[in-house]
Amino acid sequence: VGDLVYLAYYYTWYIDGDWSRHSIVDDPLLGYYGSNSALVAEQHIEWALQAGISSWVVSWWGSDRESKRDFDQGMLQARNIGQIKFCMLYESMILRELSFEDGSAQAKFRSDMMEIQRDYFHHSSYLHLNGRPVV
Repeated sequence: VGDLVYLAYYYTWYIDGDWSRHSIVDDPLLGYYGSNSALVAEQHIEWALQAGISSWVVSWWGSDRESKRDFDQGMLQARNIGQIKFCMLYESMILRELSFEDGSAQAKFRSDMMEIQRDYFHHSSYLHLNGRPVV
C-alpha cells in the first residue's frame, strides 16, 4: 500500500535432502530443497510477490558460512531476482566470542560491514531507503 515496504526473513541454511537440523511440521511443497538452488529461489520470489512481500531480510553469518555461498548461488542467480529487493540481517551472535575490550569485536564488525558493502550494496535488488542501504 503506497510507499510501505513489506519484508520477510529469508534463511539460506537449508541443505538439499538433509533438513535434519530443522524442526518442521509439514513437508515443504518443494521437497527438502537446498538454498543454493536458483530454481527454488525463483519459486520463493514468485510466492513472496503473490503474498505482497517486497523485500527479503537475509540472515548473514559471515563469508565463511555455507549460507552466504548458498545465497550467492541460489537467490542471486534467480532469473526473477530483479522483481524483489533484499537486505542483510547482520547476525551479531558471530561477535559473541570476541572482545569489545580489546577491539576485536569492533574490528570484525567493521570488516563484515565492508564485505557486505562490497558484495551486495551495488546489486540492483539491494534494498535502499532514502538512498541508503539497509542492514
